Amino acid sequence: MRLPLFLAPVALMTAVPAGAATRGFTITSFDAIRVDAPVEVVIATGVGASARAEGDQAALDRLRLNVSGRLLTVTMERAQPGGKSGGRAVLRLSTGDLGRVVLTGGGSVSVSRMKGLRGEIVLGGNGDVSVAAVDLEQLSVGVAGAGSWPR
Repeated sequence: MRLPLFLAPVALMTAVPAGAATRGFTITSFDAIRVDAPVEVVIATGVGASARAEGDQAALDRLRLNVSGRLLTVTMERAQPGGKSGGRAVLRLSTGDLGRVVLTGGGSVSVSRMKGLRGEIVLGGNGDVSVAAVDLEQLSVGVAGAGSWPR
């Protein structure tokens, strides 16, 4: 089967490595995120809220997302004793605007853009946070541990 030329980039962007599982999540809009899980989080801003994860099935089964107010919290349950702890997981999120990012532990967060009056990034542990475009009047960054900002 041949794809029309204009669909080829879409097919490449949605490709998942062989053997990787995918999982969708239902979430509401958020403008702050707290990541307390060893996952790679990629956030696109300027669009509606969505969440999709890909990676090792055992990791995806333990991944939890919860929106309370405008805060999205990402956690991962512990593996059952004797159970498979799971491999790598990538969580792809989208939301309108993002003003606060908190990362604890060894995960990573990549944000396409932060804009507005104020923004805050808090990094604890050995994770990485990167923001491709910053259009803020004021940005507060707190780093504790071996993590890196900017990437």
